[in-house]
Amino acid sequence: MVDSLVARPMDNGLMLYDSETDVVHVLNLTAGIIYESYRQGLDLRCIRQRLCEKYVIAEHADIDADIRSSIDEMQKYGLL
Repeated sequence: MVDSLVARPMDNGLMLYDSETDVVHVLNLTAGIIYESYRQGLDLRCIRQRLCEKYVIAEHADIDADIRSSIDEMQKYGLL
C-alpha cells in the first residue's frame, strides 16, 4: 500500500492519498514530520531532534514513546 500513497503538504499538516483504496489520510504537522522523517530512513533519535527543532519541548520530556506510538499507528493503517 505504501507505493500507492501520494503525499501533499497542507497548511496544517500532510495529506496522504492512497490511490489503491481511494482513501485520504490527513496528518497534523507533528505526525507529518514523523511520517516524512521515518520515510527518509531517520531513526528515533533524529526524529526526536527534528521535533525539538520545530517545537519548544522541555529537556526532560520523554517524547520517544509518542513518536513510536505515531509510527505504530501509521504502520497499522498501511502508511509506512
